[in-house]
Order: sequence, then structure tokens, then C-alpha cells
Amino acid sequence: MFKAILRTAAILGVALASVASARAGDDVAVWRPSNGLWYTLTGASGFTSAWTSPIAWGVRASGDVPFMADVDGDGVRDLITWRPSTGAWNALTSSTGYAAARATVRTWGGFGDVPLVGDFDGDGNADFTVWRPSTGTFYWLTSSSGYTVQGSKTWGGAGDQPLLADFDGDGRTDPAVWRPSTGWWYWLKSSSNYTTAGQVQWGSGSVGDIPLTGDLDGDGRSEVIVWRSSTGDWFWITSSSGYTRQGAARWGGAGDIPLLGDFDGDGRRDIAVWRPASGTWFWLIAATGYSTAGSRTWGGSGDVPLVFASFRNTGRGTVTTPPPPPPTIPPTTTPTSSGTQLRVLQWNTHHGGYGTDGVYSTDRIASWAASMKPDVILFNEIERNTGWGHEDQPEVYRNLMQQKTGRTWYALFAQEFGNWSSSGKGNLILSTYPIQASDRYELVHNADRSIAMASITVNGRPITLISTHLDPYDATLRLTQAAEVTTWSAAQPENRIITGDMNAWPDQTSIAHFNQTYYDSWTIAASQGTAATFSGNTGQTKNGRIDYIFYSKTSPNLTVKSSQVYDTRDSSGVMPSDHRPVLTTFAVR
Repeated sequence: MFKAILRTAAILGVALASVASARAGDDVAVWRPSNGLWYTLTGASGFTSAWTSPIAWGVRASGDVPFMADVDGDGVRDLITWRPSTGAWNALTSSTGYAAARATVRTWGGFGDVPLVGDFDGDGNADFTVWRPSTGTFYWLTSSSGYTVQGSKTWGGAGDQPLLADFDGDGRTDPAVWRPSTGWWYWLKSSSNYTTAGQVQWGSGSVGDIPLTGDLDGDGRSEVIVWRSSTGDWFWITSSSGYTRQGAARWGGAGDIPLLGDFDGDGRRDIAVWRPASGTWFWLIAATGYSTAGSRTWGGSGDVPLVFASFRNTGRGTVTTPPPPPPTIPPTTTPTSSGTQLRVLQWNTHHGGYGTDGVYSTDRIASWAASMKPDVILFNEIERNTGWGHEDQPEVYRNLMQQKTGRTWYALFAQEFGNWSSSGKGNLILSTYPIQASDRYELVHNADRSIAMASITVNGRPITLISTHLDPYDATLRLTQAAEVTTWSAAQPENRIITGDMNAWPDQTSIAHFNQTYYDSWTIAASQGTAATFSGNTGQTKNGRIDYIFYSKTSPNLTVKSSQVYDTRDSSGVMPSDHRPVLTTFAVR
């Protein structure tokens, strides 16, 4: 959808900055996008008991983004979603017994905005907030007014990452941005009615740092924190030192999701990661100098982890009935034991169909694609209403494939600048299977790069299709982008297939990174003797083999049957694109 789905997990527990006296640890939860169910563990039980049976709230197909905060002022966690297509905030409140008919609903923000929760009015309850990248403006609705009074401040701009924290210790939210390109943090102080600012340089987007904020030292003000996914290192500078004293700890690793929460109830944030592969939470306690650890398995692959953090100590009830284990997602049809064939085509179209003869022809690309009999197509360099082709290529290709195959095709386009409804170049997913859920994400380390994600069901099994296109010039940036792609993708459901023009040969570090958690389907087919190409070609999709179809090593239902690089030259040696297509056939069992 946009950057929020992973960043929501990373910043949720830190946007709610002020915690008072010692209390039970923060509750933790996972939200299961596939069915909208929330599973929560109470800190008061030592993370052994749930507070209620799982509750369904939110719809992934609508792009809902989950939050867990206090809306009604009773100090108990409320379940919140924000829907980008309508801007609707929907909150199930504990004081109503989580009755859907009595949900708090407000419309605030819209598609392209980044949702957050903070406490701008200082009443201890969550204010609904969005940040608009196109203008750099924060907009909020205050809880003390019943979500009728508005506020706004313009701060930051395109490419920045928004955060909410309390840097001045007055118990109210300060809007902030972190600039990945330079590592600078900038915030506006609520204590001055947002007329004075603070700033400090910490972290770097070039190495994959993820920004977080929270009170680690117990002075009531937020620290500036980054987590480096490539090494699992946490680095912070403390507010009590005027952001001059540093701290560090190594905790977590690639593929983990970083969070902050008060796990021991001392009012200080502890550092934590959630590991999608196993559904395990791991935390280090600040009070012991990060020498005491805890862990709990809760959730699983595809879930979204959340930490509940209150703005004030209101006390919390405890439910001692343990929850049932998270259910397995039921298939929509009964799978066949022999498997169903899934033909996956990856092709960089060179700006939507400019051939090696310089001629623009979408028909030429579509004719070749149809001849390969794919079930799903993942195209790179598709242009929507730009100077390359001057037409809406996503819609053109959907219509052409329907005409040439006689099948219904479903489409998802992710523009590379992150302006999802705007014109521009991007990644296009076409599927003969209905798209049941979708998402888009703009890479932080982008050079104008994005991810398109579409979920389909094949043979009763969920399949997650992920399309991206990495930087062509800088190997170091490509490695950083590869790490960001796999980190983002780790939160998506199995069975995951990642495809794209990776602009790297198999011996480069970015491909080695993918190979840690994904199989290269061409390599697997070659080892089986089922990789096919043409005379003089050994798998090269351009000057080398730079286009890939990866699939997750933990995918339970995918097996490679074959893979093929196609010779698309005509009798004159002209190709419809400067890339050759590659198609992998999977068995989905």
C-alpha cells in the first residue's frame, strides 16, 4: 500500500511516548491480515494469558493499517484500523465490550497519507493523525474533543519518515521527521506551541537504518534511536544528555521487525524484535542495562506485530483464560495432492514496449507474453501516461492480455515514486487469479523504487506475488534495497514469490542476500535439468542474468517444475524489449 505497514509496527509503541509510574508490562498483539483477527497477550500476566478471545476487526483487502492504543480513556487497549481508500479510522473500544455496532468512526486523511497515533492534547488518549508526504503536513484530530477539533503543522517533505514522540517532556506529542538521505532528525516542540524546533544527526538511510523513538532512560523524554537491520544493532542518543551520550546493543537480525515497549513495567522502553519466521518476540530490558532478555512465541508469518503503550498509568485488568493457538488459515478450496501448475512470467518491458529497434509496441510485448501461456505476469518499467508511450500502459496491457488469451486478467500497479494514483513508471502485476489482497510500498532507499504485492489463491493455497526493480548503478545501494525488500516481504504471507529486474548478476552481494532466505528458481530448475533456453544463451536476460524469480525457502506449497528464458528475436534479430523474459512453472500443492 505505502510505507506504513512495516513502519506501523516499528513506530506504534514509540509514538505513544509518555508512561508514568511502574505498572504491568505493555500488552503485545498480532493482527492477522488474512482474517482480521487480533490476538493479544497481557503484560500483567507475564505474557502468558490473553485478555479475550480473538476479535475480528479490519480487512486486509481494503488496505487497513492496525494500531493498538487507548481511545476511550479507560486505560485499556482499543483496536484501531485506518483505511487509506476512504481515510476512515475505525476503533473498537474496550468500554463498549468491543462491540462493532458502537465503534468510534472518524474520516481523517486519505490515500497516500501515512497514519500515526499521538497525544497532541495531553489528555492521555490517542489522537488520530496522518502525515501527507506531498506537502509534509501533519494533520490530527484530538481525542479530548471527541475527535472534532483539528490541528495541523507542516514539517518535513517527500522522502522523509514521520514519527511522533515527546522530545520536550511536556506530555504532549511533538511531530518529527527523519531524513534517510542525511540521517538528520527534525522535530517541533509542543511546549512552544510548535514555534521552536530541535534537530540532531543520527543514523543513515544508506545502510538500512530504521528510526524509532521512545524513553529509554526514564526522564520522560524520547530518545533518538535507529535499528540497523543488516547487523541487528541498536544505536541511540539520550535526551537526558542533550542528545550527546550514545548507547548501543545488538539484538535481532535481518528479517526481524524492531519495536519498543515497556515489558517489565518500569516506565522505560525496552528494545524488542519480532521474528516473522517463527512468530517469536525477543526483548532486552533497559533497567538491567540490556543484560536481561525475555521471549515469547506469539503469532506467525504474515501477522503484524503491535505493542500497546498508554500515555498515562490508568491501571489494567487481567483476563487469565489462555487463548487458543492462532488458527491455520483455511483454504478456500480443497487442494489437490498432485498440485496445480502456476506459470509465473517476469519481464522488464523497457518503458512499456520499446524494442531494440526503437519502435514502441505494446502489442508486440503482449503477443509474446500471451504465447508463453502465463498465469501471472510481473512487468517492470510500465509507464502510466508518461512521455514513454503517452498512454495508461497498466490498463492497455490488461486489456491486451484479455483479448489475446480470452481470459480475465486482474491488475495491480505500483508507481515507483510512491504516488500510487499518479502518472509515472512502475511495476505491474497481472493475474488470471482474482487479487484478494494487495499492497504497495516505496523503498526508503529508493532512487525511485517501489514494491507491488498481490495475494492470490491457487489450488486452495495462498500465494503472495511481489514485484520490484532495483537500482542499476550502485551495487552498495542494491544490497541495501535487497535487504529492505526482504525485510518488508517477511511480513507478507507465505507462499512468497519475489520477482524483478535486480540489475545484478548472480555473483553480486544483493543476490547473495536474496539467496539467504529465497531460492532462485532458475538455479533450482538448472540443478534439476529443467532449465531451458536457446542456442548461445545460458540464462542471460540481458547482458547477463539480471532478472529473477525467487521463492521463499519456507514456502510450504511451492515446487519448481521448470524455468525458461525465451528468445524473442524476430527474423531481423529485433527484440520487443532490451530484456528477455523468464518464466518459471511451479507446482502448487
